[in-house]
Amino acid sequence: MLVQRLDEAGLRTCCEPVAVRAAGSLGAEVVAKSPPDGNTLYFGASPTLTISPHVIKAMTLDPARDLTAVSPVLSYANALVIHKELPISNLQELIAHPKAHPGKVFYGSAGMGASNHLSGELFAKQTGTQMNHVPYKGNAPAVTDVIASNGAAVALDGAMVDRPVILRAQAVLAQAAARPS
Repeated sequence: MLVQRLDEAGLRTCCEPVAVRAAGSLGAEVVAKSPPDGNTLYFGASPTLTISPHVIKAMTLDPARDLTAVSPVLSYANALVIHKELPISNLQELIAHPKAHPGKVFYGSAGMGASNHLSGELFAKQTGTQMNHVPYKGNAPAVTDVIASNGAAVALDGAMVDRPVILRAQAVLAQAAARPS
């Protein structure tokens, strides 16, 4: 999409016409198999390169061997989205709630092995809490279910924030847009 937008704005000065073939680990494998002439770029998230090779058995890509890093483009933190009815508004309450209700708190992630899945497991281990993981097919369905109270009560979502935040589910977009600097 980035190169497409540059094309539309008349700002692209390099590269062949855009051919989006795949995303994620499949996209990285397509790029790794392309001729190493500098004309094929992979613009992807770090989990594809750091986590996926260890959890996807069918993945043949070895990022260290098959790809060359050019530059980081952005960084992001996980935002914690909590259903509006949960009595959680800070870190202490986030730790206390699953301790008071062991095995009854569910958290959603973008799927098995996603960075927010592993963040949830690390959080539970470090705080001595027990939360049940609900893997979704992406972050959007996880956050949607938290808002609608259809499954997970908590979702970890990669967000364009400069520090970790807790968002009340009924106002996810407004709070994210209005967060203090």
